[in-house]
Amino acid sequence: MSTSSGQRERDHSVRRVGLVSLSVNSLLVLLKGAAGVIYGSRALTADAVHSLSDLSTDLAIVIGSRFWSRPADDTHPMGHSGIETAVAMFTGLMLITAGAGIGYDSLRSLGEAGNAVAPGPAAIAAAVVSVVFKEILYRWTIRKSRETRSAALAANAKHNRSDALSSIPVLVALAMSALSPDLAFIDGVAGAVVSVFVVISGIGVLKPCVAQLVNTSPSLELVERIRDAALATDGVTSVHRLRARMQAGGVFVDLHVQVEGKIQIERAFLTGKKVEEAILALDPSIMDVMARVEPWAPCGDADRCYHGI
Repeated sequence: MSTSSGQRERDHSVRRVGLVSLSVNSLLVLLKGAAGVIYGSRALTADAVHSLSDLSTDLAIVIGSRFWSRPADDTHPMGHSGIETAVAMFTGLMLITAGAGIGYDSLRSLGEAGNAVAPGPAAIAAAVVSVVFKEILYRWTIRKSRETRSAALAANAKHNRSDALSSIPVLVALAMSALSPDLAFIDGVAGAVVSVFVVISGIGVLKPCVAQLVNTSPSLELVERIRDAALATDGVTSVHRLRARMQAGGVFVDLHVQVEGKIQIERAFLTGKKVEEAILALDPSIMDVMARVEPWAPCGDADRCYHGI
């Protein structure tokens, strides 16, 4: 499985998105962190920590893409794309960890509500900037993840969206606290709300990664489309032992196709290749197809019919 120019361009695009995201998140961490410390806002400081976790996942993508783009070798005959799944899992775990930490700190701060201080307008401005820039970054990253079919970029896009959404309750809390100093305690409540957003987002990132690790089947609709594409190939009489599994950011398929037993071996081989090409063309998520060609058998399975002969 050699690395084509298209694959190299894909990996370059993934790294480029990671670098842009890294730059934006670095600026937001500095902005929200400084405003949170200066104005004593736990919610804004927690939001800065959330953005800080974005930095680690951005770095994981920038560095990890150099490894998962390596061609297949003796120890990794299917390539290194599984590293991308590992990076996505790391992103999800970081989200859950950051969310739990934010929630704990925010709930603890509610006991100190009497010491809460109303934030200034600069803190509100920092939250507004965060919402706008993170939403823009999310939309751009999710579009790039679809173009490149990158699970790691899709996970990072969700991370950016959770950061944008979590900044909204922070913004509301800061505005209410600024309007009335008696409402300054809401800052801690907003921090707790942020933590829920973060944890839910982390779980959403982890679920497809776990599905890939345990070789979960793709949707039944896609499996039926694969079967129909194989049966529609000229020369195929039946299909059986169709297995499709999600793995390493894509779908891998293997199946047995039966052809007329008396046709030439070259023609049978070409029929198998046509089946593989037809299935690969069905959906961009399908990464690899292996079709075993066998002669038509009355019992429907050549392995069973001719066993022991």
